[in-house]
Amino acid sequence: MCIRDRWYQRRVHGDINIEDHRDFQNCFILLMSFAKVKDAILKPVVSCIRINGMINQNRTALLVKSLEKVNTLQSKALAVIIDSEGGRPGQGQIMAEKLKYFAEAHHLKLYTFAQSMAASAAYVILCVGDHVVADRTSLVPSIGALSVHFSVKNQLNKLGIEPRLIPSNDKTWEHVGSALKHLSPEEREKILEMTKKTHEIFIDHVKKYREGKLKATPKELEESIFQGDVVQGNEALRLGIVDEVGTHYEILKRDFPNAQIVEVSPYTAFEQKIQDMRQMRSSLHTLLFPSNSGSPLKTVSTYLKDCLLYTSDAADDLLCVDLGGRRIIKKKK
Repeated sequence: MCIRDRWYQRRVHGDINIEDHRDFQNCFILLMSFAKVKDAILKPVVSCIRINGMINQNRTALLVKSLEKVNTLQSKALAVIIDSEGGRPGQGQIMAEKLKYFAEAHHLKLYTFAQSMAASAAYVILCVGDHVVADRTSLVPSIGALSVHFSVKNQLNKLGIEPRLIPSNDKTWEHVGSALKHLSPEEREKILEMTKKTHEIFIDHVKKYREGKLKATPKELEESIFQGDVVQGNEALRLGIVDEVGTHYEILKRDFPNAQIVEVSPYTAFEQKIQDMRQMRSSLHTLLFPSNSGSPLKTVSTYLKDCLLYTSDAADDLLCVDLGGRRIIKKKK
């Protein structure tokens, strides 16, 4: 009698014999053998995603592209390596939720690592990890909020330019936050109130994800940690801001000795080469033209900063034109 017929007999008549148990045993052995073959062919990996620079909508888009390229079949964990001074709190919240949801949906342990800095909106992302790690020199967490407002009205007055704003009412944000006018006391108070509410949301977020892990005294929390202060790795560990001090490589190799650490990039191979070229150009620019430099070539560097392609006439002209989506230098006639 075949396996299918025996299963049918069992369902209809409720008859169970020793062959049924042998079928279960054979299926179990087959599944275990398949698991060993799968591990041999599909070597386990730990997928690493990097979040560098300002936290904004562009960084969120790069994170989404990176998550789409994670091999969830082979991945044993998801590691997020952060090096950022912060940015927009809303985007930090979105990125944190995307990472947490992705890890839970695919049953992956979420590791978050701070490198040089994971402050402000970057710590919003860092603290959602199942295991939060900082380096000894990392600066975290800067739990605070800041609103920046620029006014160019005085400069425009010197140029004889008078901006005329005609809003539907004085409470529209385009009018309140406009750089073409000075803030009134009422507008400043409104922005300050929103900033304080953002700060409270930040604190609630940290308390939610670090619940039961914060070791700082109530005084330390209220007078230092929740007031935007930053500390380094070992002090962060003492306060319970992070779970461990170390580097991503040593922690992941310790927890997953047989897994391969794989960097997941949001770029294709060609796009990655372009990014590498931009990084080399940026490093060279920093070396040749330090910040606040009085070099007469600083004007040239400003024009060349966003160029991906240069002609041999670059030294003769400073005019950038767009040709097929690429910026080149056009020679004077």
